[in-house]
Amino acid sequence: MLTIDLTPPGSDRPPGKPVKSEWMNDGRRRHTLPDGRRFTVGRSRYRLDYLATWAGAQPGETFAVRISIAGLAADPLYFEAWNHDLNELGRYAFHKAACITDVASGESITGEELRVQMGGAVLPTLQL
Repeated sequence: MLTIDLTPPGSDRPPGKPVKSEWMNDGRRRHTLPDGRRFTVGRSRYRLDYLATWAGAQPGETFAVRISIAGLAADPLYFEAWNHDLNELGRYAFHKAACITDVASGESITGEELRVQMGGAVLPTLQL
């Protein structure tokens, strides 16, 4: 089973676009967010297939984003990841993560398996 490598630990601060980005000598980039957090990222490590929720999306329809996983968000229903396509730190729901694939190895896990690895919370069941 794929084990996800976590780079800086999660935080309770909101995600966002960097206010400053600088190239490192090893080819990675260091991003500074408005709240002062810093993330150093290289190439995207994972491809996240995320459930589409926009108007007109078909049930089970997904879209792919290139990410590097940062850690558990303050709300344990979510994880934080650097979105290389949008160049920002984003928050993603475990239950909407259809598949997380390691770009190098091709191994993949579900959002539920990632939640278990990271110690995230289970989505509450609605009782009617």
